[in-house]
Amino acid sequence: MRRVLKAAMIVALAGGVLVTSSCGSITPSCVATEEKCNGVDDDCNGIVDDLEPLTCGVGACVHQEVACVDGVEQVCDPNEGASAEICDNVDNDCDGDTDEGLAELSCGVGACLHTEPACIDGVAQTCDALLGASAEVCDAVDNDCDGDTDEGLTFSYDGGPYSADAGKFVGEACGTGSCSGGVVVCAAADDLTCSTLSGSAVAEVCDGIDNDCDGETDEDFPLGDACGVGACAGGVLECDPNDTSATVCSTDVNITAEACNDVDDDCDGETDEDFALGDACGTGACEGGVIECDPTTLAERCSTDALATPDVNCDGIDEDCNGITDDDFLAGGKVSYVDWDGSEVFLGDACDTGACLGTVVCEPGNTLVCDGAKPTEDSQCDDIDNDCNGVTDDWFVTDGFRKFQTADGASLAKGDVCHDDGTNLGTVVCSSNGNLACTYLPGCHDSAPAPFVPEGTQLCVGGLPCYAELNLLHETTCGVGACQASGAVECEIGPCGFSSDGTEGCEKAEAYDTCGLPNPPGDDDNCDGIDDDCDGETDEHYSGPDNPDPFCSYFCFDGLVQIACS
Repeated sequence: MRRVLKAAMIVALAGGVLVTSSCGSITPSCVATEEKCNGVDDDCNGIVDDLEPLTCGVGACVHQEVACVDGVEQVCDPNEGASAEICDNVDNDCDGDTDEGLAELSCGVGACLHTEPACIDGVAQTCDALLGASAEVCDAVDNDCDGDTDEGLTFSYDGGPYSADAGKFVGEACGTGSCSGGVVVCAAADDLTCSTLSGSAVAEVCDGIDNDCDGETDEDFPLGDACGVGACAGGVLECDPNDTSATVCSTDVNITAEACNDVDDDCDGETDEDFALGDACGTGACEGGVIECDPTTLAERCSTDALATPDVNCDGIDEDCNGITDDDFLAGGKVSYVDWDGSEVFLGDACDTGACLGTVVCEPGNTLVCDGAKPTEDSQCDDIDNDCNGVTDDWFVTDGFRKFQTADGASLAKGDVCHDDGTNLGTVVCSSNGNLACTYLPGCHDSAPAPFVPEGTQLCVGGLPCYAELNLLHETTCGVGACQASGAVECEIGPCGFSSDGTEGCEKAEAYDTCGLPNPPGDDDNCDGIDDDCDGETDEHYSGPDNPDPFCSYFCFDGLVQIACS
Protein backbone atom coordinates (compact mmCIF):
# COMPACT_ATOMS: atom_id res chain seq x y z
CA MET A 1 0.00 0.00 0.00
CA ARG A 2 1.40 3.25 -1.03
CA ARG A 3 1.23 6.29 1.18
CA VAL A 4 0.63 9.82 -0.37
CA LEU A 5 2.08 12.99 1.15
CA LYS A 6 -0.61 15.57 1.97
CA ALA A 7 0.17 19.31 1.91
CA ALA A 8 -1.69 22.47 2.07
CA MET A 9 -0.50 23.31 -1.26
CA ILE A 10 -0.73 21.14 -4.40
CA VAL A 11 2.09 21.57 -6.74
CA ALA A 12 1.68 21.09 -10.49
CA LEU A 13 4.43 21.05 -12.95
CA ALA A 14 3.80 22.44 -16.42
CA GLY A 15 6.35 23.26 -19.00
CA GLY A 16 9.12 23.26 -16.43
CA VAL A 17 7.59 26.08 -14.59
CA LEU A 18 6.68 25.63 -11.01
CA VAL A 19 3.13 26.63 -10.55
CA THR A 20 2.07 27.18 -7.05
CA SER A 21 -1.04 28.13 -5.47
CA SER A 22 -1.57 31.35 -3.83
CA CYS A 23 -0.32 29.69 -0.70
CA GLY A 24 3.39 29.80 -1.54
CA SER A 25 6.04 30.83 -3.94
CA ILE A 26 6.78 28.94 -7.18
CA THR A 27 9.98 26.75 -7.23
CA PRO A 28 12.13 26.19 -10.26
CA SER A 29 11.33 23.25 -12.70
CA CYS A 30 11.82 19.48 -11.33
CA VAL A 31 14.82 17.40 -12.55
CA ALA A 32 13.88 13.66 -12.40
CA THR A 33 16.34 11.14 -10.86
CA GLU A 34 16.01 7.59 -9.63
CA GLU A 35 13.50 7.33 -6.86
CA LYS A 36 15.00 6.73 -3.48
CA CYS A 37 13.57 6.34 -0.03
CA ASN A 38 14.27 9.81 1.19
CA GLY A 39 10.96 11.61 1.46
CA VAL A 40 11.52 13.32 -1.92
CA ASP A 41 9.87 12.81 -5.26
CA ASP A 42 13.13 12.00 -6.90
CA ASP A 43 11.66 10.83 -10.19
CA CYS A 44 9.41 13.94 -10.44
CA ASN A 45 6.28 11.88 -10.88
CA GLY A 46 4.45 13.73 -8.25
CA ILE A 47 4.74 10.83 -5.82
CA VAL A 48 7.27 10.81 -3.07
CA ASP A 49 9.21 7.56 -2.40
CA ASP A 50 7.07 5.59 -4.80
CA LEU A 51 9.43 2.56 -4.76
CA GLU A 52 8.38 -0.94 -5.89
CA PRO A 53 7.05 -2.96 -3.00
CA LEU A 54 9.37 -5.61 -1.36
CA THR A 55 8.47 -9.28 -2.04
CA CYS A 56 9.92 -12.18 0.12
CA GLY A 57 9.28 -15.60 1.62
CA VAL A 58 8.32 -18.97 0.13
CA GLY A 59 5.38 -21.24 0.60
CA ALA A 60 2.93 -19.86 3.09
CA CYS A 61 5.29 -16.90 3.79
CA VAL A 62 5.24 -15.36 0.27
CA HIS A 63 4.07 -11.61 0.66
CA GLN A 64 4.90 -7.94 -0.26
CA GLU A 65 5.89 -5.05 1.97
CA VAL A 66 6.00 -1.15 1.31
CA ALA A 67 9.59 -0.42 0.45
CA CYS A 68 9.76 3.01 2.13
CA VAL A 69 7.80 4.65 4.89
CA ASP A 70 8.41 8.27 5.75
CA GLY A 71 11.72 8.16 4.03
CA VAL A 72 12.79 5.10 5.90
CA GLU A 73 13.58 1.91 3.98
CA GLN A 74 11.58 -1.13 5.09
CA VAL A 75 12.65 -4.80 5.46
CA CYS A 76 10.61 -7.85 4.20
CA ASP A 77 10.57 -10.74 6.74
CA PRO A 78 10.73 -14.02 4.72
CA ASN A 79 9.44 -16.07 7.69
CA GLU A 80 6.42 -13.89 8.29
CA GLY A 81 3.47 -16.26 8.41
CA ALA A 82 5.59 -19.41 8.95
CA SER A 83 4.08 -22.27 10.99
CA ALA A 84 4.79 -25.93 11.75
CA GLU A 85 4.74 -28.12 8.69
CA ILE A 86 1.53 -30.04 8.22
CA CYS A 87 0.32 -32.39 5.47
CA ASP A 88 -1.45 -29.92 3.15
CA ASN A 89 0.84 -29.73 0.16
CA VAL A 90 1.97 -26.27 1.42
CA ASP A 91 5.38 -25.17 2.61
CA ASN A 92 4.08 -24.21 6.02
CA ASP A 93 7.47 -23.64 7.63
CA CYS A 94 8.65 -21.60 4.61
CA ASP A 95 11.92 -23.54 4.11
CA GLY A 96 11.42 -24.30 0.46
CA ASP A 97 10.24 -27.85 1.02
CA THR A 98 6.67 -29.02 1.11
CA ASP A 99 5.36 -31.47 3.68
CA GLU A 100 8.90 -32.36 4.64
CA GLY A 101 10.04 -33.64 8.01
CA LEU A 102 6.77 -35.17 8.90
CA ALA A 103 7.28 -38.27 11.10
CA GLU A 104 6.99 -41.62 9.33
CA LEU A 105 4.24 -43.93 10.45
CA SER A 106 5.34 -47.28 12.02
CA CYS A 107 2.91 -50.00 12.95
CA GLY A 108 2.36 -53.73 13.16
CA VAL A 109 4.22 -56.54 14.98
CA GLY A 110 5.95 -59.69 13.81
CA ALA A 111 5.78 -60.11 10.07
CA CYS A 112 3.59 -56.94 9.82
CA LEU A 113 6.07 -54.57 11.39
CA HIS A 114 6.74 -51.81 8.80
CA THR A 115 7.11 -48.04 8.24
CA GLU A 116 5.17 -45.77 5.79
CA PRO A 117 5.39 -42.04 4.79
CA ALA A 118 3.02 -39.95 6.93
CA CYS A 119 2.00 -37.68 3.99
CA ILE A 120 1.75 -38.25 0.27
CA ASP A 121 0.85 -35.32 -2.12
CA GLY A 122 -0.59 -33.33 0.75
CA VAL A 123 -2.81 -36.17 1.86
CA ALA A 124 -2.27 -37.56 5.41
CA GLN A 125 -1.73 -41.34 5.38
CA THR A 126 -2.74 -44.13 7.80
CA CYS A 127 -0.60 -47.27 8.81
CA ASP A 128 -2.21 -50.72 8.40
CA ALA A 129 -1.06 -52.85 11.35
CA LEU A 130 -2.08 -56.11 9.61
CA LEU A 131 -0.34 -55.44 6.34
CA GLY A 132 1.56 -58.67 5.47
CA ALA A 133 -0.27 -60.86 8.00
CA SER A 134 -0.60 -64.59 7.16
CA ALA A 135 -1.46 -67.84 8.89
CA GLU A 136 0.93 -68.73 11.73
CA VAL A 137 3.66 -71.25 10.85
CA CYS A 138 6.61 -72.53 12.89
CA ASP A 139 9.45 -70.24 11.91
CA ALA A 140 10.09 -68.12 15.04
CA VAL A 141 8.13 -65.28 13.37
CA ASP A 142 4.77 -63.75 14.41
CA ASN A 143 3.19 -64.52 11.05
CA ASP A 144 -0.39 -63.46 11.97
CA CYS A 145 0.82 -60.22 13.62
CA ASP A 146 -1.02 -60.74 16.88
CA GLY A 147 1.96 -60.27 19.15
CA ASP A 148 2.57 -64.01 19.72
CA THR A 149 5.16 -66.13 17.89
CA ASP A 150 4.48 -69.67 16.72
CA GLU A 151 1.47 -69.77 19.03
CA GLY A 152 -1.10 -72.51 18.74
CA LEU A 153 1.37 -74.94 17.10
CA THR A 154 1.91 -78.28 18.87
CA PHE A 155 4.46 -81.11 18.71
CA SER A 156 2.73 -83.89 16.79
CA TYR A 157 5.49 -86.54 16.90
CA ASP A 158 3.57 -89.78 17.23
CA GLY A 159 6.15 -92.54 17.41
CA GLY A 160 9.61 -93.46 18.65
CA PRO A 161 11.64 -90.84 20.51
CA TYR A 162 9.64 -88.01 22.10
CA SER A 163 6.24 -89.67 21.65
CA ALA A 164 5.51 -88.65 25.23
CA ASP A 165 5.92 -84.97 24.22
CA ALA A 166 3.19 -85.00 21.55
CA GLY A 167 0.86 -82.02 21.90
CA LYS A 168 3.38 -79.72 23.58
CA PHE A 169 3.78 -76.15 22.38
CA VAL A 170 6.86 -74.36 21.15
CA GLY A 171 9.12 -73.52 24.09
CA GLU A 172 7.81 -76.22 26.38
CA ALA A 173 10.23 -78.70 27.93
CA CYS A 174 10.64 -81.99 26.07
CA GLY A 175 12.87 -85.04 25.79
CA THR A 176 13.51 -88.04 27.99
CA GLY A 177 16.45 -90.32 28.80
CA SER A 178 19.64 -89.16 27.13
CA CYS A 179 17.54 -86.54 25.25
CA SER A 180 16.16 -84.85 28.38
CA GLY A 181 16.59 -81.10 28.87
CA GLY A 182 15.28 -80.06 25.45
CA VAL A 183 12.53 -77.63 24.41
CA VAL A 184 10.02 -77.82 21.56
CA VAL A 185 11.42 -75.86 18.59
CA CYS A 186 10.69 -75.45 14.92
CA ALA A 187 12.14 -77.97 12.53
CA ALA A 188 10.40 -76.53 9.44
CA ALA A 189 7.44 -74.25 8.67
CA ASP A 190 5.01 -77.10 9.22
CA ASP A 191 6.98 -79.25 11.65
CA LEU A 192 8.08 -79.06 15.30
CA THR A 193 10.72 -81.07 17.06
CA CYS A 194 12.56 -81.30 20.35
CA SER A 195 15.85 -79.45 20.48
CA THR A 196 17.71 -82.53 21.80
CA LEU A 197 16.46 -84.92 19.14
CA SER A 198 19.34 -84.45 16.73
CA GLY A 199 22.46 -86.26 17.88
CA SER A 200 21.18 -87.28 21.31
CA ALA A 201 19.01 -90.29 20.44
CA VAL A 202 21.14 -93.37 19.70
CA ALA A 203 20.54 -97.10 19.49
CA GLU A 204 19.53 -98.59 22.83
CA VAL A 205 22.29 -100.28 24.81
CA CYS A 206 22.18 -101.98 28.20
CA ASP A 207 23.32 -99.28 30.63
CA GLY A 208 20.30 -98.12 32.65
CA ILE A 209 19.74 -95.12 30.32
CA ASP A 210 16.97 -94.43 27.79
CA ASN A 211 19.44 -94.10 24.91
CA ASP A 212 16.90 -93.91 22.07
CA CYS A 213 14.74 -91.39 24.00
CA ASP A 214 11.48 -93.32 23.62
CA GLY A 215 10.57 -93.26 27.29
CA GLU A 216 11.77 -96.80 27.90
CA THR A 217 15.08 -97.88 29.38
CA ASP A 218 17.03 -100.95 28.16
CA GLU A 219 13.80 -102.21 26.54
CA ASP A 220 15.72 -104.28 23.95
CA PHE A 221 17.17 -106.52 26.66
CA PRO A 222 15.30 -109.20 28.67
CA LEU A 223 16.29 -107.68 32.01
CA GLY A 224 14.73 -109.35 35.02
CA ASP A 225 14.24 -112.71 33.32
CA ALA A 226 15.15 -115.69 35.49
CA CYS A 227 18.60 -117.19 34.89
CA GLY A 228 21.30 -119.29 36.47
CA VAL A 229 21.82 -122.99 37.15
CA GLY A 230 23.66 -124.92 39.83
CA ALA A 231 25.36 -122.60 42.33
CA CYS A 232 24.06 -119.67 40.24
CA ALA A 233 20.37 -120.63 40.37
CA GLY A 234 17.81 -117.94 41.29
CA GLY A 235 19.42 -115.07 39.40
CA VAL A 236 17.93 -112.54 37.02
CA LEU A 237 19.36 -111.02 33.86
CA GLU A 238 20.97 -107.61 34.30
CA CYS A 239 23.23 -105.38 32.24
CA ASP A 240 26.83 -106.51 31.85
CA PRO A 241 28.94 -103.70 33.40
CA ASN A 242 31.80 -104.57 31.05
CA ASP A 243 29.79 -104.86 27.80
CA THR A 244 26.77 -102.61 27.14
CA SER A 245 25.67 -104.89 24.31
CA ALA A 246 25.17 -107.89 26.58
CA THR A 247 23.49 -109.09 29.75
CA VAL A 248 24.79 -111.22 32.58
CA CYS A 249 23.09 -113.26 35.26
CA SER A 250 23.05 -111.55 38.64
CA THR A 251 24.25 -114.76 40.32
CA ASP A 252 27.29 -115.23 38.06
CA VAL A 253 29.33 -113.94 41.00
CA ASN A 254 28.79 -117.38 42.54
CA ILE A 255 30.80 -119.13 39.79
CA THR A 256 33.79 -121.02 41.16
CA ALA A 257 36.05 -123.76 39.84
CA GLU A 258 34.26 -127.09 39.70
CA ALA A 259 34.80 -129.12 42.88
CA CYS A 260 33.84 -132.72 43.53
CA ASN A 261 30.77 -132.06 45.69
CA ASP A 262 27.66 -132.97 43.67
CA VAL A 263 27.15 -129.23 42.92
CA ASP A 264 27.40 -127.42 39.58
CA ASP A 265 30.00 -124.97 40.93
CA ASP A 266 30.91 -123.39 37.58
CA CYS A 267 27.23 -122.96 36.63
CA ASP A 268 27.56 -124.59 33.21
CA GLY A 269 24.69 -127.04 33.64
CA GLU A 270 26.94 -130.00 34.46
CA THR A 271 27.80 -131.34 37.89
CA ASP A 272 31.27 -132.64 38.79
CA GLU A 273 32.00 -132.97 35.07
CA ASP A 274 35.74 -132.55 35.61
CA PHE A 275 35.94 -135.77 37.62
CA ALA A 276 35.88 -139.39 36.39
CA LEU A 277 33.22 -140.44 38.88
CA GLY A 278 32.28 -144.13 38.63
CA ASP A 279 35.44 -145.13 36.78
CA ALA A 280 37.25 -148.18 38.10
CA CYS A 281 40.17 -147.44 40.40
CA GLY A 282 42.41 -148.91 43.02
CA THR A 283 45.57 -150.95 42.86
CA GLY A 284 47.22 -153.43 45.14
CA ALA A 285 45.22 -153.97 48.31
CA CYS A 286 42.76 -151.27 47.12
CA GLU A 287 41.90 -152.87 43.80
CA GLY A 288 38.20 -152.98 42.78
CA GLY A 289 37.13 -149.46 43.81
CA VAL A 290 35.39 -146.71 41.86
CA ILE A 291 36.10 -142.96 41.68
CA GLU A 292 33.93 -140.92 44.08
CA CYS A 293 33.98 -137.45 45.69
CA ASP A 294 35.84 -136.90 48.94
CA PRO A 295 33.48 -134.77 51.10
CA THR A 296 36.41 -133.33 53.05
CA THR A 297 38.81 -132.29 50.31
CA LEU A 298 36.16 -131.92 47.55
CA ALA A 299 38.56 -133.79 45.28
CA GLU A 300 38.08 -137.23 43.78
CA ARG A 301 39.18 -140.35 45.61
CA CYS A 302 38.93 -144.10 45.18
CA SER A 303 36.18 -145.77 47.19
CA THR A 304 38.70 -148.40 48.42
CA ASP A 305 41.34 -145.90 49.59
CA ALA A 306 40.46 -146.76 53.19
CA LEU A 307 41.94 -150.24 52.64
CA ALA A 308 45.44 -148.82 52.23
CA THR A 309 48.00 -149.56 54.99
CA PRO A 310 51.71 -148.68 55.24
CA ASP A 311 53.77 -150.79 52.82
CA VAL A 312 56.31 -151.95 55.41
CA ASN A 313 56.45 -155.61 54.41
CA CYS A 314 58.65 -156.99 51.65
CA ASP A 315 55.99 -159.34 50.37
CA GLY A 316 55.25 -158.39 46.77
CA ILE A 317 51.97 -156.69 47.77
CA ASP A 318 51.17 -152.99 47.22
CA GLU A 319 49.66 -152.47 50.66
CA ASP A 320 49.56 -148.66 50.55
CA CYS A 321 47.81 -148.75 47.14
CA ASN A 322 50.11 -146.21 45.48
CA GLY A 323 50.92 -148.42 42.50
CA ILE A 324 54.33 -149.35 43.89
CA THR A 325 54.98 -152.65 45.55
CA ASP A 326 57.20 -152.81 48.63
CA ASP A 327 57.96 -149.04 48.63
CA ASP A 328 60.29 -149.15 51.64
CA PHE A 329 62.60 -151.59 49.86
CA LEU A 330 62.97 -149.75 46.55
CA ALA A 331 65.44 -147.04 45.61
CA GLY A 332 64.92 -144.12 47.99
CA GLY A 333 63.22 -146.37 50.54
CA LYS A 334 64.19 -147.20 54.11
CA VAL A 335 65.73 -150.65 53.55
CA SER A 336 68.69 -151.33 51.24
CA TYR A 337 71.31 -154.01 50.46
CA VAL A 338 75.06 -153.30 50.64
CA ASP A 339 76.62 -154.68 47.47
CA TRP A 340 80.04 -156.30 47.00
CA ASP A 341 81.69 -152.96 46.27
CA GLY A 342 80.07 -151.19 49.26
CA SER A 343 77.43 -149.43 47.20
CA GLU A 344 73.81 -149.29 48.34
CA VAL A 345 71.32 -151.13 46.13
CA PHE A 346 67.61 -151.84 46.50
CA LEU A 347 64.93 -154.36 45.70
CA GLY A 348 65.10 -155.38 42.03
CA ASP A 349 68.58 -153.89 41.45
CA ALA A 350 71.41 -155.96 40.01
CA CYS A 351 73.77 -157.07 42.72
CA ASP A 352 77.19 -158.67 43.11
CA THR A 353 79.37 -159.26 40.04
CA GLY A 354 81.06 -161.88 37.98
CA ALA A 355 79.77 -165.40 38.57
CA CYS A 356 77.79 -164.05 41.56
CA LEU A 357 75.77 -161.57 39.56
CA GLY A 358 72.12 -161.62 40.69
CA THR A 359 69.14 -159.50 41.73
CA VAL A 360 68.24 -157.99 45.10
CA VAL A 361 65.22 -159.90 46.48
CA CYS A 362 63.18 -160.06 49.67
CA GLU A 363 64.20 -162.31 52.52
CA PRO A 364 61.84 -163.40 55.30
CA GLY A 365 61.98 -160.87 58.10
CA ASN A 366 61.72 -157.98 55.64
CA THR A 367 65.39 -157.88 54.73
CA LEU A 368 67.11 -157.81 51.33
CA VAL A 369 69.61 -160.29 49.89
CA CYS A 370 71.29 -160.92 46.56
CA ASP A 371 70.08 -164.10 44.90
CA GLY A 372 73.29 -164.64 42.89
CA ALA A 373 75.66 -167.63 43.18
CA LYS A 374 78.23 -167.85 45.91
CA PRO A 375 81.82 -166.88 45.03
CA THR A 376 84.45 -169.58 44.33
CA GLU A 377 88.19 -169.44 43.99
CA ASP A 378 89.31 -167.71 40.76
CA SER A 379 91.89 -170.41 39.96
CA GLN A 380 90.81 -171.17 36.40
CA CYS A 381 91.52 -168.89 33.41
CA ASP A 382 88.02 -168.85 31.94
CA ASP A 383 87.21 -165.17 31.49
CA ILE A 384 84.85 -165.35 34.49
CA ASP A 385 85.15 -163.46 37.80
CA ASN A 386 84.55 -166.56 39.87
CA ASP A 387 85.45 -165.01 43.22
CA CYS A 388 83.15 -162.04 42.49
CA ASN A 389 85.63 -159.34 43.48
CA GLY A 390 85.35 -157.32 40.28
CA VAL A 391 88.51 -158.73 38.72
CA THR A 392 88.30 -161.50 36.13
CA ASP A 393 90.89 -164.30 36.31
CA ASP A 394 92.75 -162.70 39.24
CA TRP A 395 95.51 -165.30 39.17
CA PHE A 396 96.35 -164.67 35.49
CA VAL A 397 96.42 -160.86 35.20
CA THR A 398 99.36 -158.55 35.67
CA ASP A 399 99.13 -158.68 39.47
CA GLY A 400 98.43 -162.44 39.47
CA PHE A 401 100.91 -165.18 40.09
CA ARG A 402 100.26 -167.31 37.02
CA LYS A 403 101.99 -166.19 33.79
CA PHE A 404 102.51 -167.36 30.22
CA GLN A 405 106.12 -168.35 29.57
CA THR A 406 107.41 -167.55 26.07
CA ALA A 407 110.08 -169.46 24.20
CA ASP A 408 112.56 -166.74 25.01
CA GLY A 409 111.75 -166.97 28.74
CA ALA A 410 109.49 -163.94 29.08
CA SER A 411 106.60 -164.10 31.59
CA LEU A 412 103.42 -162.56 30.14
CA ALA A 413 100.10 -161.87 31.84
CA LYS A 414 96.65 -162.31 30.32
CA GLY A 415 96.12 -159.62 27.71
CA ASP A 416 99.80 -159.01 26.98
CA VAL A 417 101.01 -158.95 23.37
CA CYS A 418 102.83 -162.08 22.32
CA HIS A 419 104.28 -163.43 19.09
CA ASP A 420 105.26 -166.72 17.61
CA ASP A 421 108.39 -165.90 15.72
CA GLY A 422 108.68 -162.16 16.02
CA THR A 423 106.63 -161.63 12.90
CA ASN A 424 103.14 -162.89 13.64
CA LEU A 425 101.73 -161.04 16.64
CA GLY A 426 99.07 -162.29 19.04
CA THR A 427 97.58 -161.87 22.54
CA VAL A 428 97.90 -163.89 25.73
CA VAL A 429 94.45 -165.40 26.37
CA CYS A 430 92.83 -168.19 28.37
CA SER A 431 93.33 -171.60 26.90
CA SER A 432 90.72 -174.35 26.81
CA ASN A 433 92.37 -176.13 29.75
CA GLY A 434 92.11 -173.11 32.10
CA ASN A 435 95.66 -171.90 31.59
CA LEU A 436 97.25 -169.20 29.38
CA ALA A 437 98.17 -169.41 25.71
CA CYS A 438 99.38 -167.08 22.96
CA THR A 439 96.98 -166.75 20.08
CA TYR A 440 97.78 -164.87 16.89
CA LEU A 441 96.28 -164.29 13.49
CA PRO A 442 98.24 -166.05 10.77
CA GLY A 443 99.72 -163.58 8.33
CA CYS A 444 98.75 -160.61 10.50
CA HIS A 445 101.43 -157.97 10.20
CA ASP A 446 101.45 -155.10 12.69
CA SER A 447 102.63 -152.51 10.24
CA ALA A 448 101.29 -148.96 9.91
CA PRO A 449 102.30 -147.98 7.37
CA ALA A 450 103.61 -151.24 5.91
CA PRO A 451 106.38 -151.23 3.38
CA PHE A 452 104.15 -152.85 0.81
CA VAL A 453 101.28 -155.09 1.79
CA PRO A 454 100.03 -157.59 -0.75
CA GLU A 455 96.36 -157.17 -1.42
CA GLY A 456 94.28 -159.52 0.75
CA THR A 457 96.85 -159.55 3.56
CA GLN A 458 95.39 -159.16 7.05
CA LEU A 459 97.05 -156.37 9.01
CA CYS A 460 97.00 -155.62 12.72
CA VAL A 461 96.98 -151.85 13.12
CA GLY A 462 96.96 -150.49 16.66
CA GLY A 463 95.87 -153.88 17.95
CA LEU A 464 92.86 -153.99 15.61
CA PRO A 465 92.69 -156.24 12.54
CA CYS A 466 92.44 -154.51 9.20
CA TYR A 467 92.18 -155.83 5.68
CA ALA A 468 93.90 -154.27 2.75
CA GLU A 469 90.90 -154.79 0.50
CA LEU A 470 88.36 -153.27 2.92
CA ASN A 471 87.96 -149.80 4.39
CA LEU A 472 85.21 -150.64 6.91
CA LEU A 473 85.80 -153.47 9.33
CA HIS A 474 82.99 -153.32 11.95
CA GLU A 475 80.66 -150.92 13.78
CA THR A 476 81.38 -149.79 17.32
CA THR A 477 79.58 -148.04 20.17
CA CYS A 478 80.86 -145.82 22.95
CA GLY A 479 79.46 -143.99 25.94
CA VAL A 480 76.48 -144.82 28.17
CA GLY A 481 73.04 -143.35 28.81
CA ALA A 482 72.21 -140.18 26.94
CA CYS A 483 75.83 -140.00 25.77
CA GLN A 484 75.80 -143.34 23.98
CA ALA A 485 77.00 -142.96 20.40
CA SER A 486 77.90 -145.21 17.50
CA GLY A 487 80.82 -145.32 15.13
CA ALA A 488 83.00 -147.80 13.28
CA VAL A 489 86.53 -149.07 13.10
CA GLU A 490 87.66 -147.90 9.72
CA CYS A 491 90.79 -148.72 7.80
CA GLU A 492 92.58 -146.23 5.65
CA ILE A 493 94.06 -148.23 2.80
CA GLY A 494 96.36 -147.14 0.06
CA PRO A 495 97.58 -146.05 -2.20
CA CYS A 496 97.44 -149.41 -3.89
CA GLY A 497 99.16 -150.68 -7.00
CA PHE A 498 102.15 -152.83 -7.90
CA SER A 499 105.52 -153.10 -6.21
CA SER A 500 108.79 -153.10 -8.07
CA ASP A 501 108.67 -156.87 -8.35
CA GLY A 502 105.18 -156.72 -9.87
CA THR A 503 103.33 -157.76 -6.70
CA GLU A 504 99.90 -156.21 -6.40
CA GLY A 505 99.18 -154.61 -3.03
CA CYS A 506 98.91 -151.43 -0.95
CA GLU A 507 101.48 -149.24 0.73
CA LYS A 508 99.75 -148.88 4.09
CA ALA A 509 96.76 -149.85 6.19
CA GLU A 510 95.70 -147.77 9.23
CA ALA A 511 92.72 -148.44 11.52
CA TYR A 512 90.86 -145.90 13.66
CA ASP A 513 87.58 -145.76 15.62
CA THR A 514 85.16 -143.01 14.53
CA CYS A 515 82.95 -143.18 17.68
CA GLY A 516 82.97 -139.87 19.62
CA LEU A 517 81.28 -139.01 22.93
CA PRO A 518 78.78 -136.09 23.06
CA ASN A 519 78.49 -133.80 26.10
CA PRO A 520 76.08 -134.98 28.85
CA PRO A 521 72.71 -133.20 28.39
CA GLY A 522 71.80 -132.94 32.11
CA ASP A 523 72.61 -133.79 35.72
CA ASP A 524 70.22 -136.77 35.95
CA ASP A 525 67.77 -135.16 38.44
CA ASN A 526 64.66 -136.13 36.42
CA CYS A 527 62.83 -139.41 36.90
CA ASP A 528 62.74 -140.50 33.26
CA GLY A 529 64.70 -143.77 33.06
CA ILE A 530 67.56 -142.06 31.19
CA ASP A 531 71.19 -141.75 32.32
CA ASP A 532 71.32 -137.99 31.58
CA ASP A 533 74.79 -137.39 33.06
CA CYS A 534 76.28 -140.46 31.34
CA ASP A 535 77.89 -141.95 34.45
CA GLY A 536 76.36 -145.41 34.12
CA GLU A 537 73.62 -144.77 36.69
CA THR A 538 70.02 -143.77 35.93
CA ASP A 539 68.01 -141.05 37.73
CA GLU A 540 70.40 -141.23 40.71
CA HIS A 541 69.99 -137.51 41.54
CA TYR A 542 66.18 -137.45 41.59
CA SER A 543 65.05 -135.94 44.91
CA GLY A 544 61.32 -135.40 44.43
CA PRO A 545 58.95 -132.77 42.96
CA ASP A 546 59.43 -129.00 43.30
CA ASN A 547 56.64 -128.74 45.90
CA PRO A 548 56.71 -132.03 47.82
CA ASP A 549 54.13 -133.12 50.37
CA PRO A 550 55.93 -132.96 53.75
CA PHE A 551 54.24 -136.22 54.78
CA CYS A 552 55.45 -138.13 51.72
CA SER A 553 58.73 -139.47 50.45
CA TYR A 554 59.59 -139.70 46.76
CA PHE A 555 61.95 -141.92 44.80
CA CYS A 556 62.42 -143.09 41.24
CA PHE A 557 62.12 -146.70 40.08
CA ASP A 558 62.45 -147.79 36.44
CA GLY A 559 61.82 -144.20 35.29
CA LEU A 560 58.60 -143.86 37.35
CA VAL A 561 58.15 -141.63 40.42
CA GLN A 562 57.31 -143.65 43.52
CA ILE A 563 55.50 -142.01 46.46
CA ALA A 564 55.19 -143.19 50.03
CA CYS A 565 53.09 -141.06 52.42
CA SER A 566 52.60 -141.43 56.15
